[in-house]
Amino acid sequence: MSTKKIAFSIHIQSVKKPDRMVHNRIFPSRSKAIQEAAEERIIRIDKSHLARECAKLDPIFEQHLAEAGILHDMEKWPELFLLFILSSVCGYSALDYRILGNV
Repeated sequence: MSTKKIAFSIHIQSVKKPDRMVHNRIFPSRSKAIQEAAEERIIRIDKSHLARECAKLDPIFEQHLAEAGILHDMEKWPELFLLFILSSVCGYSALDYRILGNV
């Protein structure tokens, strides 16, 4: 992944831990330690944002949408729908289903 050099201010106490990690050879440099910490924090914020947005969904409405989509898909691709049901309910794989001679 390419990187971009930036400059920012940080509290002096916040630099001591990354410096200690570099000294203990956990990270090759202070820059790498702070870069990984920032990336992990951004990922955590992004995941919590996704969770908040998902919490806004109405489960009953989403279930109706899913069922309507499944019925439409079943009419369009009955063999694939059957494979999906067999794999999710019975534990069959697509290969098991083909071996049984149904596709």
